[in-house]
Amino acid sequence: MMKRHIVVLAATLTGAAFAAAPVREASGNSLEERVGRLERMLESRNHVQVEMQQQLSDLEYEVGQLRGSIELHGHQLEQILARQRDLYQDIERRLTGSSQPAVTPNSPTTTTPTEPQSTIEVTANVAYEAAFDLLKAKRYDQAVTAFSDFIRDYPTSNYAANAYYWQAQLKFREADYASAKVSFAKVVDQYPKSSKRAESIFKLGLIAEKEGQAAEARTYFERVKNEYPSSSVAQLAKGKL
Repeated sequence: MMKRHIVVLAATLTGAAFAAAPVREASGNSLEERVGRLERMLESRNHVQVEMQQQLSDLEYEVGQLRGSIELHGHQLEQILARQRDLYQDIERRLTGSSQPAVTPNSPTTTTPTEPQSTIEVTANVAYEAAFDLLKAKRYDQAVTAFSDFIRDYPTSNYAANAYYWQAQLKFREADYASAKVSFAKVVDQYPKSSKRAESIFKLGLIAEKEGQAAEARTYFERVKNEYPSSSVAQLAKGKL
């Protein structure tokens, strides 16, 4: 009988000791320590994700700048080639004697006080390149002003759509979504052949998404996918959808 009481007492004391001790894993860590470690891991992962998202946004912006620079140089090359063709054709006409007849003293002469279109376009090219150089130099406030001045001074230039696009990009970067939306919409509505149109539609979708307009954002992403199915922007739109 005495032996039985001793066994029961020992079992009771052992159970009490286990109940009083904190719950630990085989490695010796308590449950609270494990939860704290998991929370720290989740916090660290979230921080890394935020940094990666910011890096992706910066990379997208830099890629856009490179594309704009390539387009600028390509357009300038096309203009140089066009001027060379005009020069060769003029030389050929002169050599073959097919130039325009000289004006006789009695014939009236007309003067055109307006600046030649080619000269205007060259001036516009210089102005656009100056604005784009400010953008590449990350002088963003001055670049916004320069693109705005360009749009005002050269509304019919071949670079007008690009100027609206970069103006919108700079406003988007500043989180001025209302102004960015207006400029992106200009590219979409007024320049159907612009190389920046697909990206402008996509950015309108991003703005709608940031403003909590999920249905409107989806409409823009669907539009990019349908109108520009083979573009790289369409792949981004598919990812959003």
